Amino acid sequence: MNQGNWPNVPSAARLPTPGSSQPQQFPNFSIPHPPGQQQQHSQGQYLETQEQAKTRFEIECEFVQSLANPHYLNYLAQRGYFKEATFVRYLKYLCYFKEPNYARTLKYPQALTFLDLLQKAEFREAIASANNAKFIEDQMLLQWHYYLRKRQRLSKYTSSFKDSSPEDEDEDDVEGNGQTSSEPLSNAKSESTEEQMEDEDYPAPTPEENNDEDDVTRDE
Repeated sequence: MNQGNWPNVPSAARLPTPGSSQPQQFPNFSIPHPPGQQQQHSQGQYLETQEQAKTRFEIECEFVQSLANPHYLNYLAQRGYFKEATFVRYLKYLCYFKEPNYARTLKYPQALTFLDLLQKAEFREAIASANNAKFIEDQMLLQWHYYLRKRQRLSKYTSSFKDSSPEDEDEDDVEGNGQTSSEPLSNAKSESTEEQMEDEDYPAPTPEENNDEDDVTRDE
């Protein structure tokens, strides 16, 4: 994260010098606003140093990533954290992690999904049940298990589709055309032979041929 996004460092005149009688005053942690919004400081509020802002951001990032564990959400719900208005506002404030510049710092992106769900009172009440937390965990494991299979299957289909060349498709088309053309040719030949047999005139048998046929049948 760029240092330009951190609040300005207070001048040395505002900080107590070593050995002075002035008691040491710790600055209050101001809430960083999402990009595009102006940060307003009320009178009497101490500014936050860049080092303190960096430390606070690391803590908030760690907390947002812990929301990816449904059992941790169940732990918070059973202890009544989600019923406190201050904590609910804090969850709403953490939505600045959905910005691309902040989302890329998360190791578990599914935490943003749970952060959105925690904005709803129905989910905050439902996650107090251990059975619901277990069900969500099972669904996450199934998604991770079958997601890899789906990707491997999809990559297999795409690779086989790329390997098939256009020449193979042309050969298949030629073979298909040959099969379709051979059928009408055979039908045409059979029809022509039948027509020839019908058109031919055979001579009538003579009386002698008929007598010979009768003798043959008698001998049999």
